[in-house]
Amino acid sequence: MIGKQGVSLLIGHNGVQDKTALDAANEIVARGVYDPTTLSAVDADLQAANIKQAVNIFGKVGTLEQTIVDTELYEEDASTMAGVAQTWTDVTGGSGEVPSGALEVQAALASTAENSAGTQRILYNGVEKVNGVLNYDIPTLISWKGAGIGSAAIIKGQVRSNIGSQDIYCGAVCWYQTLS
Repeated sequence: MIGKQGVSLLIGHNGVQDKTALDAANEIVARGVYDPTTLSAVDADLQAANIKQAVNIFGKVGTLEQTIVDTELYEEDASTMAGVAQTWTDVTGGSGEVPSGALEVQAALASTAENSAGTQRILYNGVEKVNGVLNYDIPTLISWKGAGIGSAAIIKGQVRSNIGSQDIYCGAVCWYQTLS
């Protein structure tokens, strides 16, 4: 630091400036004079290979390429669920856990109320995301696509009868995308 008339105010001891070393373990940098260095010399993790491609962090442009991987959560072969009542019933095999690293989640449920009408829905962590009416002998498809939530989630397909007990023909699929 230069004071009046060009005289240094940071003299130090015996006319030599005192210098402080940067420390990767310390987030707070004290005021002072430091030897010239690079941030990557202080923190070895700050390397282009550890930063997403084309992202600039403190002048380091990332080169890390990430690949999207489709991973199937479940796929239920269509089958008849006998005696579905007027309360929500989980589709046999139509549920599973989505991992915390999922970027995108997609789910589809196809059902037919063989004797009358019903309703179907897809739940994500217990919240209904989509629903649809089942028609007699006509396959009805509902689907939902959403972003991952950053924590593990449960996805579930459910059906119910709109009349008394009936057989409902169902099939479900869910998949998610993660980065490798």
